[in-house]
Amino acid sequence: MPQKPTLTYAIQYFDQTGPMRAPYLICKAFLELGWQVDIQTMAGPDNADMTFAWEQVPVHKIRGSQRQWTLVKLAVSLLRKRRQHIVLSFIWDWHCYGLLLAKWLFGSPYALALDTYAHRSGVTPRQRLHEALRYGPLLRNADLILAECPDAYEAAQRYTRKPVVIQVPFCLWRRELTAVEAKWAAAGFQPQREKVILYAGRLVERKHVHDLIAAFARLSAEFPEWVLEIRGLPASEAYKQQLDALIAQSGCAQRVRFLPGLSGEALYRRYREIAIFALPSEGEGMPTTITEAMYFGGAIVAGISGALRHQLEDGRCGCLHEAGDLTALTGHLQTLMASEPLRETYIARARERMLSLFVWEQYFPELETQFRQLLKS
Repeated sequence: MPQKPTLTYAIQYFDQTGPMRAPYLICKAFLELGWQVDIQTMAGPDNADMTFAWEQVPVHKIRGSQRQWTLVKLAVSLLRKRRQHIVLSFIWDWHCYGLLLAKWLFGSPYALALDTYAHRSGVTPRQRLHEALRYGPLLRNADLILAECPDAYEAAQRYTRKPVVIQVPFCLWRRELTAVEAKWAAAGFQPQREKVILYAGRLVERKHVHDLIAAFARLSAEFPEWVLEIRGLPASEAYKQQLDALIAQSGCAQRVRFLPGLSGEALYRRYREIAIFALPSEGEGMPTTITEAMYFGGAIVAGISGALRHQLEDGRCGCLHEAGDLTALTGHLQTLMASEPLRETYIARARERMLSLFVWEQYFPELETQFRQLLKS
């Protein structure tokens, strides 16, 4: 019986947020095609209880008392990979040098995911020199580079023309989204959109939730029927106290709700129920929440960061502002809160763009072809 082709997803930190990462979804798709898939990562408190992903994919955890030595052990473990075996990893992780060494010693193929955080790099000559030394050998020797957005694609092209570079954005499976909507239709779930502004995600300062609260407070008297709903837990007690103080001063504490975070279908349902989704953040890549909200709605207001311009087509599919610009954020919220037809226009445009650019069905056939060619080469 022929040996199954094998794909290893190597990642420095793998935890319960793993299912939201694009390489994780790629691995899941190859598993469904009959490939053997495993995950190699550093052991830590966030994955202490994890043994399998999807109840069948083993999660191999490399243990160590010091982060640096654990990373070395993870890199060494990747040297054991041979032909009929592809390793997929983010480029930023230091264990990728284990992949590079395995390539030099054994010819073992590897693919690199170059995510949208490439937009933060290469700004100054010194940074570009650091990049060339730090990442150049990894990029030049990779068999395949998966660039998440146009900026990441250009970053890969700065260093090499040798490997195949394809643009593969973070996506969702259309078939899964269609199944969710079919389930809702069968259950009679057809909500009218509530006058709610939703934020869903981590509560850290760079997400600018404080700006969202301040903007809502400015508009609360003009739009007394609207509610701000914040779903997620504060990352620190200090930031929680800052948000609590801001709400207390706003005079609209009864209309600002702090609720537990949602994920999966529960979050999808909430997107479908609300009128506006806000992510006034800085320092983003290609946010999962934006991709999901583009499909399910409501109208999107977001800070300009990472691939947000690309995702929202330079503001055609949502309102964009410079992160930290409270006046612009307030103005965008005011415009959307005042006009249901405008909200529906943005919702329709965002869904259309998401279905044309951000579904796996559009990219996976080429990706599968490329991976199979690596095994034959």
